[in-house]
Amino acid sequence: AHLPEVMRPAPEQRPVEIRTPVEISEEVRMKLSLLVRSVLARLPHYQLLSFIDEAVGLLRAQCMDPYAEVKVLACQTMESFCYNHTHLLLHFCEPMGRSLMSCLVHQHAKLRIAGLRAMTAVLLTGQWKHSHEVVQHMVAWQDPNSVPIKAFYETVTRVNYFSSLDFDRHPAVRRFWYETLVHWLIALPDKVDHEPHIFPHLLTGLADENDEISLELFWLIEKLGENYELDPEHEKEIRDQKQYGWDQGWTYSGRAHIPFPLGGVWNGCGSSVRRLGRAGPDFVGQLSDASMYQAGDDIEGELGDDAPTVPSRDYEWPELVGLKIPRVVPRPRLGARCWVGTHVRRYILALFNDVVDFRDCTALNAGKLLAISLAYHEERGTEWVQQITSCLV
Repeated sequence: AHLPEVMRPAPEQRPVEIRTPVEISEEVRMKLSLLVRSVLARLPHYQLLSFIDEAVGLLRAQCMDPYAEVKVLACQTMESFCYNHTHLLLHFCEPMGRSLMSCLVHQHAKLRIAGLRAMTAVLLTGQWKHSHEVVQHMVAWQDPNSVPIKAFYETVTRVNYFSSLDFDRHPAVRRFWYETLVHWLIALPDKVDHEPHIFPHLLTGLADENDEISLELFWLIEKLGENYELDPEHEKEIRDQKQYGWDQGWTYSGRAHIPFPLGGVWNGCGSSVRRLGRAGPDFVGQLSDASMYQAGDDIEGELGDDAPTVPSRDYEWPELVGLKIPRVVPRPRLGARCWVGTHVRRYILALFNDVVDFRDCTALNAGKLLAISLAYHEERGTEWVQQITSCLV
């Protein structure tokens, strides 16, 4: 701690827990956690200023406790503590975020959900300064010009917490994880710093093995596309395309309708239907009238107010309450297509290499991500026809 910052070793990226607590009784540690929560809830700002280091240290130690119930209570305490004293915790954002890593990979689903809620509160404390370092820590990003000394003598492994949550074994955790990513892109003021890291994981969720999760995520991305259209920075781009809108050649004057590859396969999950009549350029991505679709398709009750909504839970985000998730998937709205198109270019050339990877799991996941990316990118994907042909033939 007395060394200059440039000489200090990088903090541990893997999850850390206290192996042997000073107090060996789990019941006593639980009571101490309740005491800490009560004290911190009653301290005003001016009294907390003198003890801010000690308060953060207590919460970090409790989050790294080996007892699961103590960790859950610590996550809840840290969440309320960060919301109540956001302006005091700017320089504690990264240490608090690193202490929550063991909660994100814990075997209890309830604790992983509590860790995500606490992480959201922690990111608010370091906005525009330290929160991006926490996100980089979670995606296992490393500066290529900075190599730890021990890497020359032994194998160094890093944990991608984003990927671990993408393929979490519990559907409730995966659902809340994707909702949390959308919440970050809506509520965090510095969301533009996090978009490059968050975006590929959102598209990965569209290929989730659970049909309900992938369907919900499609409509969550539609909500992000709506916010993209309302952003003043993109107003001119959206306005020009709407005012000079015309049907692309591949749509055959609006008569063609390609089903969205939900689940990573074309016409995945049986959720897309074939359109009959001419429909013009679809800029909004709204569902058309039932008469526009092929007779015999079961879409009654899926186009109007009777569409199902996001399931209600006590830990859900307020922005997503009552979000409708119809089972008929339309063409993605213009804002979603433009928003996805700004990010596809950053990873698609590397994605072609993963499609032909010798490992089946990597090739399968890369192929699903490629299909979903092209569904959003549409005619703009013709610039990669040669690469697509090479990796698929």
